[in-house]
Amino acid sequence: MRHLLTIVPNLLRGRHSFRAIFSVSAVWDPKLSLEDKVKTERHWKDKINETVGHIPDPQNKMYILSMFPYPSGQLHLGHVRVYTISDTFSRYYQLQGKEVIHPMGWDSFGLPAENAAVERNENPLTWTENNIAVMKKQLQDMNFNFDWSREISTSSPEYYRWTQYLFLMLYEKGLVYRKNSIVNWDPVDKTVLADEQVDADGRSWRSGAKVEKKILKQWYVKTTYFSKALYDGLSDPLLQGWDEVANMQRGWIGECTGYSFTWPLFVNDQQLEDPLAVWTEHPELLCGVSFVAISKDHILADPTLPFYVESELTNIVAENPISGKRVPVFITDCFAYPHATQSYLGIPCLSKEDAEFAERHGLELNSVLSTNDSSYIINSGNLTGLSMEAARQEVCRRAHDKGCGGYMTSNKLRDWLISRQRYWGTPIPVVHCPSCKIVPVPYEELPVQLPQLTKGTKNGVSPLCGIAEWVNSTCPRCGGPATRETDTMDTFVDSSWYYLRFLDPKNKDHLQDSSVAHLMPVDLYIGGIEHAVLHLYYARFMSHFCHTLGLTRSPEPFHQMLVHGMVLNETFRLKDTGEYLPKSRVEKKGSKTFEKGTGKPVVAEWDKMSKSKNNGIKPEDVVEKYGIDTTRLFILSAYAPTSRYKWPSEAFRGIVSWQERLWLTIHDFRKSKESPERPPNEEAVEAYYYDGRNHFLKHVNHKYSVTRQLNLVIKDLQTYTKYLRHNNRGTMHFGCEFERALAALIIMLAPMAPHFASELWAGFSNAAEYTDVGYDLMKPVLQQTWPQVDMDYNLDLLVKEGEEDLMKLMLPRYQLDKLTKEEAYQMVIKSDILRTKLQKWPRFQVAFELHPSYKAVLRFIPQKSIIARL
Repeated sequence: MRHLLTIVPNLLRGRHSFRAIFSVSAVWDPKLSLEDKVKTERHWKDKINETVGHIPDPQNKMYILSMFPYPSGQLHLGHVRVYTISDTFSRYYQLQGKEVIHPMGWDSFGLPAENAAVERNENPLTWTENNIAVMKKQLQDMNFNFDWSREISTSSPEYYRWTQYLFLMLYEKGLVYRKNSIVNWDPVDKTVLADEQVDADGRSWRSGAKVEKKILKQWYVKTTYFSKALYDGLSDPLLQGWDEVANMQRGWIGECTGYSFTWPLFVNDQQLEDPLAVWTEHPELLCGVSFVAISKDHILADPTLPFYVESELTNIVAENPISGKRVPVFITDCFAYPHATQSYLGIPCLSKEDAEFAERHGLELNSVLSTNDSSYIINSGNLTGLSMEAARQEVCRRAHDKGCGGYMTSNKLRDWLISRQRYWGTPIPVVHCPSCKIVPVPYEELPVQLPQLTKGTKNGVSPLCGIAEWVNSTCPRCGGPATRETDTMDTFVDSSWYYLRFLDPKNKDHLQDSSVAHLMPVDLYIGGIEHAVLHLYYARFMSHFCHTLGLTRSPEPFHQMLVHGMVLNETFRLKDTGEYLPKSRVEKKGSKTFEKGTGKPVVAEWDKMSKSKNNGIKPEDVVEKYGIDTTRLFILSAYAPTSRYKWPSEAFRGIVSWQERLWLTIHDFRKSKESPERPPNEEAVEAYYYDGRNHFLKHVNHKYSVTRQLNLVIKDLQTYTKYLRHNNRGTMHFGCEFERALAALIIMLAPMAPHFASELWAGFSNAAEYTDVGYDLMKPVLQQTWPQVDMDYNLDLLVKEGEEDLMKLMLPRYQLDKLTKEEAYQMVIKSDILRTKLQKWPRFQVAFELHPSYKAVLRFIPQKSIIARL
C-alpha cells in the first residue's frame, strides 16, 4: 500500500460531533426524494457557513466580491446565478485553506426608489428598506455564505458620509469642478445623464427615452486626469480575465496621445465664469497658437448666450496660460474637432490649413519652429532654445502648477458628470455663499444628511429645492447666510468605492483603517458585462485616486474578473402588436408559434428575463420544486459562467439523475462494509481508483482555479461518479484507494452543493475505515482540506511546435512542480524526433508554461512563425 493505513475502531462509528439525517433511522435509503433534499438542507443550513472573524493574513486572504444588487424588491435568476458562482468559489477557497472575505451589501440609492415614491406616495427610504429586507431574506433562504457582519447600504448616512468625504478630497485636489454644460436630459426620469449612460441610439440607459440636450450648471469629476494611468493599467499583469473588459475600456478611454488644458475666456475684458477646455498633441507649440476654433455644437455657440453674435468671429478671446497672449475664438466647421472638447488650437507653423485660416482672417503668425532645425523651439519666451521634449515637459509642468491642465488624455474622453436633479442620492457637500461663492462643508460636519421627503416630484427640479429648512444654511467660511447644493451625486459615485468599505464597514472615524489596506485588491470580482464601461471605469478611477491618498497598495482594485452572462428565457410577442404573452397563451404548430384561441402569429425569441416580457422565473419556485442545491447545480451545469444562459436547460434531467447516483453510491459504499469479500484482483482495483482519483482531481482543480469553468467541473464529476461505480455495486469490500477516491469526489462537489455534499460526507465518514489519508473523518466536509494530486502521480510535459503536439513526457508531480524551462529543454532535446525538427529551424524561440499539479508545456516557435506574427 502507498499509505500508512489505520483502522478506525467500530466503536467510534456514529459518535461524531454532528449527526446526519440517516442516523435518525439508522438507515440510508438508496432512493433520493425531494423530501430527503429538503430535510438535508434544513439540517445543514446553520452548520455549513463560516466567515472570518479577524483581519486575514495578507498572504492567505482571498477577497471574493460579486457586484452588489440594487434592492428592487425581488431576486431574479440572474442574481441567483452570480451569487451561486461567487458562493461556490468562496467555499472552494475555504477548502483550500484561504481566509475568505465574501461580503454582501446594497447599491440602494437610485431613481427607481424615487419614482416609486412619486407613483405610490411612499417615502423612498421606506420603499428601499422594505425591499432590502425582502431580498436579504431571499439570499439567506438560499443560504449563500455571505459575511453579513460586513453588510453595507449606500443610502445609509454611515456609508454616504464617506462618499462625501471622497468628494471633498477630490475637490481639494482640484479634481472636482462645476461648469455650465450642454447635458443629456432624460425627459422621462427628469434628470441629467452622463455620456456613458446614453446608448448608441441616443436613448437613456434606464428609461429608454430619447435623450434631449439642455444647458445646466453641473458638477464634474476630472476623471480624464487619470486617463493615461487607467489606459496603461489595463496592461498590468495583475489583471486576469480582463480581455473583453479591457478592450471595451480601451475603446472608451481612447489612446492617450495628447494633453488637456484649460484657457481662461474673456468678453470685453470681463473673464467668463467657465474656462475653455482644449486638447492638443503638441503642448510644446502653445506659444505658436494664433486662434481658437470651436464647433457649432459647442456650448459657446448657443444663440441664447448673452454674448452670442451671429458671425464666424465671436467677441470672445481666449488667454494662453503659458504665454499670456489672448487670441480670438471662431465658430466654424473648418476643422476636425476632438470629441472631448469640441475646440481646436490653430497653430499656423504646424498646419497649412491653420496658416491659411489665420491669413484669411488677418491674424498674427508666430512661428515657433525653426526652418533650419525643427528639433528645438524658437519665439517662445523663456522656452526658446529648449528641445521639443524639454519644452513639452516644461509647458505641462507650468500648467499643472497653475491648475490648468497639462496631463495626458485621449481626444475622445470627457470628464464624469455627476450632478443629478433628484432626491434619492448622496447630497453634494458644498454650500453657495453670496460672498465666498462655493464653499465645501467641513469634514467634521459630515455627513450632510438627506432631509425627510414629504412628497416626491418629477418636474426636472430636485425635490430638495422645496425643503427650505434644509436648503437654507450658514457659510462655514464667513458665517453668513448660504444655501446648500440641491443636486445629488450620480449613484455610480457610491458604487465606485464600496469594495473598500466592505473591509472596514463599522469604522466611524476613517473611511478605512490602515490595518486593512493589505486586503486589497479584490482577488476575484464577479459581475455582468453590461458594467464593463460604466461601473468598472468609475471604480478603477476611484481606486487610482485612493491609491494616491495611500488608502490602497495597488492602484487597480480588481485582480481577476469573472464576467458572467445573462440568464435568458424564451419570450413570446404578437407579431402585429408587439404585445408580450406568457408561455401559457401560446402553442406551437410545427416550427411556428401562434396565440391560443386567436391563431395570431407569435414571434418567439430568447431575451433577458423580465416581468414586462412575461418570461420571468421566480427563484423560489425552482427551489420549491427541486431544492436549493439542485437549483445551484442547474445554474452552474449547463453553460460556462461567462456564457449566456438559456433557461431551462436539457442538462437539468442529468443533474437530478446524477444526484440520485451519488446518493446510491453512498448507500452501496455503506453496504459494501458489511461484505467480507475482497476483490480477487485487489491490487489492480486499487491502482484503478488511484489513477482515477488523480486524473479527475488534476482536471477539476485546474478548472476551479484557472479556467473557472464550473460547468466542466460538473461534467468531470459526473464522469468521475460513473468511473467509481463501474466496479462497485456494494458487493465487494473495497480498500483505501476507493475510499480516498470517493472522499475526493464528495469534497470536490461540496463548493457547488454544500448541503447535499455534507449529507453524503456524513454517510461516507460514518462507514469509512481508513485514516491518515488526507482527510479527517471526525470533521464535516466543509472543514476538510482540499485533496491534492499524489506526489508520485505522473503528469504531462507537453512539447509543441506552436499549437501542434510533437511529443509528451510523463513526470511525477514532485518533479514537474519544480521544473524549470532549462530543465524541460534539456529533457526534450534528447529526442531524435525533436532533434530532426530543430535542424530544420535555423532560429527559434522557446516558451515555457508551468501549471503545478496539472501539466507543463514547452513550446518551440520557429523563426518563420515569429516573422509571420510580426
